[in-house]
Amino acid sequence: MLTIRTLLLTLSALAFALLMNSCGSLDSDSENSESLVDFDWPREYYRAVWGESPNSVYTVGSSGTILYYDGSDWSVMQSGTERTLLDVFGFSSNQVVAVGEGGIILKYDGENWAETDYEDSFRMNTVWGSSANNIFVGSSSGDIVHYNGTSWTKQSTPADGGIEEIWGNTQNRIFAVSDEGEILGYNGEEWIIESQGHPPLYTVWASNTDDAVYAAGSGGTLLKLNDDTWSEEDHNATAGIYGLWGSSEDDVYATGTDGTILYFDGETWQEDSSLTRETISGVWGSRGTIFMVGGFGFITMFN
Repeated sequence: MLTIRTLLLTLSALAFALLMNSCGSLDSDSENSESLVDFDWPREYYRAVWGESPNSVYTVGSSGTILYYDGSDWSVMQSGTERTLLDVFGFSSNQVVAVGEGGIILKYDGENWAETDYEDSFRMNTVWGSSANNIFVGSSSGDIVHYNGTSWTKQSTPADGGIEEIWGNTQNRIFAVSDEGEILGYNGEEWIIESQGHPPLYTVWASNTDDAVYAAGSGGTLLKLNDDTWSEEDHNATAGIYGLWGSSEDDVYATGTDGTILYFDGETWQEDSSLTRETISGVWGSRGTIFMVGGFGFITMFN
């Protein structure tokens, strides 16, 4: 497992490598001794990242850009849209879903990306599912759209704000957060508000058990579910937090504006912002390899 000391050393090395790479052309590759640093990919705003494994990773962003990483190189996939894509999630290399502006929902079957038959004018901010037959998509309208393997159905919620992110650990224990500072829970039958009155919330993540459930958002807001109460975590970051991911309750990352990275080792949250000044919108990892994506084409990985 990556310790915070190793993380900081890696980030410092990566920051130097990225700086040196920015002085050259986009075609020049730069490689850090511990990790892959940069490739020739479009300088879009990447909003989310998800993978089946460290050798099969997808990231999505502005202009309908979808990139695929095969363990060696990033390549541009044909998405069929120029609308900004805001989130991506999947279950295998031939079962991936991406969502974004203008109500777009794309599905990938292992060969092609194609729009689904669901139509909505509202922005689709987030997608998560427990299986290919149980997918949830959150909308800026505050509604959540559910896919049962055959059809899409709109689920009403008690949220006043737009749904910014959805995450769960089972098909009947799912969380969602809104830009009105609401935290919603789903029990397999209905959505209820579990907590409200917080600053705008942009991201939520849950471990495989309820030992670690976090929500985060504006101004460094970082909340943890303790028993039935959401309480503030002790840390020093004040930047907005847009990404959350962890491998366990003692290995959690939070990322946000101005290159903010928070790492929790099971005892304390520690902050670093030396890697980039761009917003880091998405974070995901597998088998000890961590991927982060964000503004102006920012993509990096380390282990």
